[in-house]
Amino acid sequence: MALEAKGTLVLPNMHPAENRWIGIHLRTRPLDEGERVPVTFEDVVDGRAANGFTLAPRATPAEAVVHYNLQQHRAVFARLATAFRVPEAKEESEQAAALLRTRPLDEKRYLDFLVQTDKVTTSLVKRLLYEEKSKDAFDTTSAVTELTKTATSHDMVGAMAAHATLLNRLDALETMLQKTRGDTDDILQMVRWQKQIYSNHPALPSAKGSAHVVRESEQFIRHTEERKTKEDSYRQLLESLLPIFRETTKALGARGAQLEPDLAQMSSVKSSAGLEKAHGSFLLKLDSLSK
Repeated sequence: MALEAKGTLVLPNMHPAENRWIGIHLRTRPLDEGERVPVTFEDVVDGRAANGFTLAPRATPAEAVVHYNLQQHRAVFARLATAFRVPEAKEESEQAAALLRTRPLDEKRYLDFLVQTDKVTTSLVKRLLYEEKSKDAFDTTSAVTELTKTATSHDMVGAMAAHATLLNRLDALETMLQKTRGDTDDILQMVRWQKQIYSNHPALPSAKGSAHVVRESEQFIRHTEERKTKEDSYRQLLESLLPIFRETTKALGARGAQLEPDLAQMSSVKSSAGLEKAHGSFLLKLDSLSK
């Protein structure tokens, strides 16, 4: 959607810990070197800004853009190699690092690097999407095509922009895929959501243990805010509440059957991120069933 200098973008029906992604296409007049174009986002609740951040792209000399792009290239592919166990991506990262050490780092060497990285990047993206069973949500394949087109035509300005676009999309894709495995940064939000569900739905079929869930949740929240929680505190909390969760599931009868896979995951998963994912899935279903 197109927005003027100021506007509102509504993301309806979002659930706690749900992630949605926003892409920005910014058009501006020619800028002087160093001049910035700030774009501010504010999370508005009841007419007041509750949170926010600002992006401020700026006009930068070509040499600095090339250097930044190669640094990002090195980092994005190193992350792909480490987080997703794609060893070929490590070599791509190392080639970007080697080019960064080259003096002089001229236009021809940079464009040659971009042309050579085409087939490698395409193959790595396809492999990543296949192994993660994911769609190309950020259209990274089209970004590779555009990069190849501009680089082979010796369009330096277009190639720098296309390179940055590809890296931003690939970085976003990696983040999205990692978050689908669970997100430890959302643990506190999950416990707050748990407290809300068991507080606001006293008619929940398994209301017998609701007061205990609320009380334990409040204590975890308080200890987290006071930085008193330990690495395994979240797991210990959920292990102590699993009997109540099972009681809730049983009391819901046939409808509660859909919660059982999440309970099984919470009982067996090893990582904190995986535990958060199973917990979040359980709460999302429970929230829907208890209304």
